[in-house]
Amino acid sequence: MKLEGDTLQVKSITHRLEDFFREVEFDYETIALLLIFCLGKGKIRLCIDRTEWDFGTSQVNILMVIACNGARQVPLYWELLDNKSGNSNADDRIAVLEKIVNLIGLERLGILIADREFIGHRWAVRRCD
Repeated sequence: MKLEGDTLQVKSITHRLEDFFREVEFDYETIALLLIFCLGKGKIRLCIDRTEWDFGTSQVNILMVIACNGARQVPLYWELLDNKSGNSNADDRIAVLEKIVNLIGLERLGILIADREFIGHRWAVRRCD
């Protein structure tokens, strides 16, 4: 049985959370560094994929990178793509990987895993300095 006070408390908490996310700007680079720290030492395995979500009539196309070390995985970076549907392009991939490699360092990168959508070599062999 739900009491009226419980419903009001949930609404109040929800409103406070909405206000927080509306007013606070996150430094995503700092969050990514924190997540990398949680992975521990050693080489990092990067997994890149594109996913498409439907929210009602809206389509969201996301380029996602997961960082893994052993059994630990964290979503490290994601980019909303401008196109409504379809593959990412080489420039999208280069931009995302440059940000990540500049953040973690090339020496820490163990392997990059991607599926057949990520065909091509221009984006994969580019050196990030």
